[in-house]
Parts: sequence; structure tokens; C-alpha cells
Amino acid sequence: MHWSPAEACVAAAKLLNPRANDRVLDVGAGVGKFCVLASLSHRGNFVGVEMREDLVIQAEAMAHHFDATRATFIHGDALELDWSDFNAFYFYNPFGELRFDMTRRIDNEVTYDPAKHKQSVETVRQKLSAMPAGTKVLLHHGFGGRLPDQYEQTAVEQLEEGDLELWVKRGVRRR
Repeated sequence: MHWSPAEACVAAAKLLNPRANDRVLDVGAGVGKFCVLASLSHRGNFVGVEMREDLVIQAEAMAHHFDATRATFIHGDALELDWSDFNAFYFYNPFGELRFDMTRRIDNEVTYDPAKHKQSVETVRQKLSAMPAGTKVLLHHGFGGRLPDQYEQTAVEQLEEGDLELWVKRGVRRR
């Protein structure tokens, strides 16, 4: 329920198809499986941000073990980061726990808080609205809301554990 399956990680990286200088932010990276697998199978740099320090430690250990040098991890709140350094984003329902009962949560660090869920989704919408044209967003089980209207779905890959949806921001790219 909380972790991206390995097959989905590789398929997501393939859909994003990052270039060598692209920077992909995994919002709510968990143990870092997406960033590690994507960095081993595709170009680009993958940064996972995770609020749980123990999961960041596990992610860093896995990246080190597999020599995934283009996978890095940040212990912190993705909503407090400056997203302008990134041109692609991966969301595997990072705010779902705010709406889950205790039986569906990873641990007790995140509490049931529908108002915080709503605010988190709105913050993501604002941050993505401010991104330049060409910004890519890959959703696996969404992020809890609708993307801003400037984003157009360009691909869908059906997987057993849920669809992957690639969205790209329309408009004129900045040079």
C-alpha cells in the first residue's frame, strides 16, 4: 500500500525518460526504491525527500549498497523545499496517510488530519503551477488531488498495481 513496486519504479523512470541533466524529485520517497532503481536504469538525477529519518537512513544505505550515485535523499518536508531546482516529479500518493485510519498507516508519526491533507494537496498544486512549461509529473495512485489545468496527460501505463500517469505542463519553455 505504501511502497512503489520495483516494476512500477522502472516503468515510471521509463515514462519520465529523463535526460542526463534532469533532476527528478520523489515526494515522499520512503525507503528510496524509486530513486535507486530509476538512477540505475535511466539518466538523470533522482532526489527523494522523506519526513521519516529512519526511512531516509535506509534509502541512503540502499543507494550506497547498489552504488546508485545519482540517487540522493533529503530528510525533510517536500512542501518546504524549493522545487525550482527540479524539472520532473514522482508522486506515489504521498499524503494518503493523512486520510488513513491507524490500520493503514506506516507508523504513528503521521496522524489522521484531513485538513492537513487538503492543505498539502493545495500546496503541491501551487508549486506545480509555478513550474515552467515542460515540467513532467508522474503519478502512481495520484497525490490526492487534481493537477493544475496547465498539465496535460501525455501517457498512461496500466500496471497490475495501478496506473502510471505522465503529465507535462503546456506552454512555452523558458530557455
